[in-house]
This record gives sequence, C-alpha cells and structure tokens, in this order.
Amino acid sequence: MPTTSRSNGPHQHKTDEWPLERLETEIEHYVLDVLETYPEAFETLHRDRVDISVSRSLYRAGGYCESELDDPPSHQIVVSYPAYRHWGWGRVRDIVRHELCHAIVFERYGPDVDHHGSEFRSLADRVGAPVKGESPLPPRFELRCGDCERVVAGLYQASARTENPTKYRSDCCSMPLVVIENQSTYP
Repeated sequence: MPTTSRSNGPHQHKTDEWPLERLETEIEHYVLDVLETYPEAFETLHRDRVDISVSRSLYRAGGYCESELDDPPSHQIVVSYPAYRHWGWGRVRDIVRHELCHAIVFERYGPDVDHHGSEFRSLADRVGAPVKGESPLPPRFELRCGDCERVVAGLYQASARTENPTKYRSDCCSMPLVVIENQSTYP
C-alpha cells in the first residue's frame, strides 16, 4: 500500500478559478456594491476604512473581521482563499456580507456586543447575510491507518506525521500511517 496519495475529492479544479490577487480585487469591488445596494444598513461604514485581504493559510473559517475603535473606526476583513477554492464565489460573497455586518455592529455597539447577537442577526437579515459563519474546511491532510484505513487525524498543515507517515503508528491496528492530501481546496 502506498504511503502517500493525492485526492482531488468532490471539488475538482475549476477552469474559471481566480488567482488570489484577482479574488482580492473582486472582493473589493463587491464591498462597494454591497455598500451601494444597502446604504441604509451600512450608512456609517465608509469604504476607505475597510481593508480587504485574502489569506492562503486561513482554514478554520471562511473569513473574519478585526475592528479597531479608533477615530474613525477601521476594519480588516480577511477572506480564506482555500474557502473560495472549496465553496466558490457565491459563498465568498455571503462571507463578505457577514463580515461587513460584524464591522458595522462593532462600530455601532462597541467591542462588548454579542458577536452574533440580536443586533447582528437583525442587520444580517436585512442584507441577506448568513448569521452563522462557515464551518471549518475539511483538513488538508487525512492520516489513516495503513491497515483498516480508519481516519486517525485531520491536519491543516504539513507536519512530521505528513512528511514521514511510516514512522508513526495508528492507535487502532498499530500500523504505519497513510497520508491522503486534499489538493483541490488548498493552494
């Protein structure tokens, strides 16, 4: 049995998939569209106070918003490139609206507001954003028992176990590990 194999899984590489820089540009344009489409919801949120970035290493969420209550407030919205590769542009748009809601709720109610409380839910409903954040992405690496193929662990980053799986044993059968890498989601 081979110690390493590669799987594209159910999400094959898309021919229309954007590189990271293009995704960042599309998100920036989309933020402008959202602010123009929902001016009453985002009336105090100015585009020049929202920085957008895309991360190749954010796996456990589709995105997040970090806000500072300076004068004026500022927001950093980070979107996961692996999430885009896994879920596509439609879900990224949902993630962006969700994070913009976090930004405006933070501005209006301060840092002690319940992150997904009534204020957030009300605003998310008005702009068609999902209230709950995304589930974590599937792990980049699955470590399996070399005998019974039971999944022993899921890892988001390479480690000694993914680099040298035969040096490690499964708990179930005490057999060397096999690594399955999900390449379709991870750049």
